[in-house]
Amino acid sequence: MAPGVKRALPWAGGAAIGLAAGLSAFALAPAPPPRFVERAPDPAKIAEQVREGLRAQGALTVLTARYVALVEAKSGDFVFETKRTLLMPGQARYLVDLRGIGPRDLRWEAATRTLHLTLPPIALAGPQVDLGAVKVFGEGGLLAGLGDAAERLDANNRLAAQNDLIRQAHAAEPMDQARAAARKLVGALFAAPLQAAGQKPKLDIRFADEPR
Repeated sequence: MAPGVKRALPWAGGAAIGLAAGLSAFALAPAPPPRFVERAPDPAKIAEQVREGLRAQGALTVLTARYVALVEAKSGDFVFETKRTLLMPGQARYLVDLRGIGPRDLRWEAATRTLHLTLPPIALAGPQVDLGAVKVFGEGGLLAGLGDAAERLDANNRLAAQNDLIRQAHAAEPMDQARAAARKLVGALFAAPLQAAGQKPKLDIRFADEPR
């Protein structure tokens, strides 16, 4: 065999041995630990957790308003006329019953990152009459000091004033203000946890008694 060939054989054998050793070491080396990909929080689950938490809070007062009723009643004619005027203030509270938000009232739309929420109708507490601020004014004729004319007029005025306070509290303007306040307050309660999770949610909030 030629001398050059004899010199090449040890080199080839050494390369083969080194390759085998490398493969063996690679096979025996421990595998790297698996990489865990952290999943983004599920917005739908976050919203559901908020809903469950709010249900435990019960009713939420979203607006407080004060009203004043001024009514007048008369009896008799001319010199026999008795007139009584009543000024009655009262305070009403507008509430949202958070316990009324069910699972079907909440929907997360992933494509537009929109939270659709249906709230129960606005509930009204009161108006509660401020008895210490009620004022009665009277002008009496000859009948004012006779019988119970003034008492009957005052009773009629109290009933009329209470009905007027209720009418004022249920008017369209304060009810619209209460709905707007509820959308802002309840919407913020749902939006904050979603924003903390890296979402930029849009809010679509309506009331169950509103037309679609």
